[in-house]
Amino acid sequence: MKNIILFGASEFGKKILPFYRNSYYNILAFCDNDKSKYGKQLDGINIISPKEIVSMPFDEIIICSSFDDEISNQLINIGIPLDKIKVSNSNEQSVQLGRSNNLFMAEELMFFICELFNKYKLNYHIDHGTLLGIIREKRILPWDIDIDIAVLSNNLDEMIFLLDKNLNKFTSSFCKTNNWKFKLHERLMTLDNKEKLYPMVVKVFNEVDNLSISSFSLDIELKYESKNFLYWMVGSRKLSARKSICFPMKDYVYKEKIIKIPKYESKYLEVLYDNWKIPKKEWTYSQYNNIE
Repeated sequence: MKNIILFGASEFGKKILPFYRNSYYNILAFCDNDKSKYGKQLDGINIISPKEIVSMPFDEIIICSSFDDEISNQLINIGIPLDKIKVSNSNEQSVQLGRSNNLFMAEELMFFICELFNKYKLNYHIDHGTLLGIIREKRILPWDIDIDIAVLSNNLDEMIFLLDKNLNKFTSSFCKTNNWKFKLHERLMTLDNKEKLYPMVVKVFNEVDNLSISSFSLDIELKYESKNFLYWMVGSRKLSARKSICFPMKDYVYKEKIIKIPKYESKYLEVLYDNWKIPKKEWTYSQYNNIE
């Protein structure tokens, strides 16, 4: 049995937990950089600080976060050997949408949000893995982990207003609680030689027992324009694309519903994934083709 520490006491960490709860792994602890979590538990597992790692008898530290580059460097700086650091695959089976009710529920939520944005003429398009699945395979990829939508940053206030007024109207026949919420997250980004916190992603999720944890989330990424390029953050990675590839967006009919996709969707997918026509089920955020 391998003794492991999961780095990232987060929504993704909890989602991925079942993959490591078996006879092959012994989970010693969660580790996190958020001091407010120290001394608490996530799903019955203690949350520790990075300083406590060095005194624990672990065989491997598994990073469950999109900030894997920073965390890897942090662990190396405190003396953890590189061969004991692993980045969890973002598409581990336990966090995939799969072919279950999660996938159908995710699709229902996507159609609700797209219909709302279409009605009020927001500048948006389906993005990342969701776009990849719909264009390449005419489906939501069962090995994807969320739904991705991109919105121009100058639509932020109107988008928040629309979600605040309308999200409570959404109900999924595949969800028992239908307690849908949204939360805005900020990220540090350098734009025009200035680094600051930007509103970056709005996560839409079903709140369970007052926890911002659900079987999946719909992520609305905000994209910022500068000198004819769009910039946005995925975890700690800054991505970019020419605005003219994405906007003005165009209509696309998917399962008899109108959704918006980038103006030149094939070119955009090439910017993101390079050879996007070949499926890669084992994929990490470091494989984006357009990291700045």
